[in-house]
Amino acid sequence: MHVPIPTAHWPWADPSLSVVGVGDFNGDGTTDILFRNATTGWLGQFVMHNGQSTWASIGWADPALQVAGVGDYTGSGTSDILFRNPTSGALGEFVMHNGQATWAGIGTTATNWQVA
Repeated sequence: MHVPIPTAHWPWADPSLSVVGVGDFNGDGTTDILFRNATTGWLGQFVMHNGQSTWASIGWADPALQVAGVGDYTGSGTSDILFRNPTSGALGEFVMHNGQATWAGIGTTATNWQVA
């Protein structure tokens, strides 16, 4: 999913950021909005609470990696961020805990496989 940020609503927003997923990244039970700069690999989120947003940086991931999915891959009750390198097939994730990311390598798949 590649959706430009509607800068009319957030005039300070960097137009190089795109929405790449949604999930509960801080474990508060509310869906947050994940943004990424595909050129630099930088990620951030709008942490949502009662319809109000607060910006929070997540960190940096190699620009060769693409966000392949968002889900609770660790069973912690918090959404994690799945990455895949389409050239090498490498998989990894940002394991999220209270909005903070910890990198975990997963392995490698054939390059002709896709995350469903």
